[in-house]
Amino acid sequence: MRVGTEYMAKEEIGFKHGVPENPDRTWEKRINGHTFTFKKTREKNGFFLYGCQCRSEDDRFTSSSATSFYSGQDLTPEEVEQASQFSAFIQGYQPVAALRASIKR
Repeated sequence: MRVGTEYMAKEEIGFKHGVPENPDRTWEKRINGHTFTFKKTREKNGFFLYGCQCRSEDDRFTSSSATSFYSGQDLTPEEVEQASQFSAFIQGYQPVAALRASIKR
């Protein structure tokens, strides 16, 4: 034991039973000219719920699209943004103006 050095248990530095108390997080990232909101929520069963949402609006309409998935892994924001579950959603996202234009054809 080292004299004069204080050691803090995980319980004392924001961990509870070795797990971060609040790993929930929300952040935004601009991709392909659109702002996507990502969300990470730790569920009571130990799994994480990851979500991705994008909103767009024009002069008359607002559109919001979202998708999500569960995982037992605690992913970093970079891993979440690159998850295959979100790739197709992000690449296929069309803002409300594009959707309206496709209907008028």
